[in-house]
Amino acid sequence: MSLPLPVKRTGKMESGAEPGLEGRRAVNIRPCRRSDAAPLAALAIQVWLHTYAREGINGPMARFVLEQFTPDYFRRIQQADHLQLLLAHEGALLRGFITIDLEAVSEAGPGYGYEIVTLYVQEPFQGQGLGSALLERVSAEYGYPHWLRTWVHNGPAISWYQGRGFEEVGETAFILEGEAHTNLILARGAARPLKTPS
Repeated sequence: MSLPLPVKRTGKMESGAEPGLEGRRAVNIRPCRRSDAAPLAALAIQVWLHTYAREGINGPMARFVLEQFTPDYFRRIQQADHLQLLLAHEGALLRGFITIDLEAVSEAGPGYGYEIVTLYVQEPFQGQGLGSALLERVSAEYGYPHWLRTWVHNGPAISWYQGRGFEEVGETAFILEGEAHTNLILARGAARPLKTPS
């Protein structure tokens, strides 16, 4: 549930097709453009609500997505030096995106590298290798380690990340209108031990 604050690019990521995973067709990945802001906002709202509004949509959820995921929000991300946003697409059709923050420090402590702020794939295209392609593209470009936050009740996402080498390193909370929601902090490729025995 964590979200970026508009924030240093170390270089532009280039457009290109990533090899298809497990025999699937190639995934087209490119940096976001100003004209992508509205589709990114719509996809973010759709994925967020599909993930978190499992029993319906209440006022706090509605207010959050409508105030947070605006076209201006994504334009600010594109202009921020320390944020990168790549999207997966088929022609003019957006299918998913990943945002990283090169300056964020994990609540679990230093040593975990940059943050993967969001990795969203539209539900009809999940399981087709888009998320893996976006994640591996960022890893190839910026290396390891990296970390992220994910809702403690988002079992499919936790399993997906663990299957790609992420390990739990701590917990934090996402606050939605005064209500705390536990998030796990997952990391991959950390230079120091991820967990200490208790």
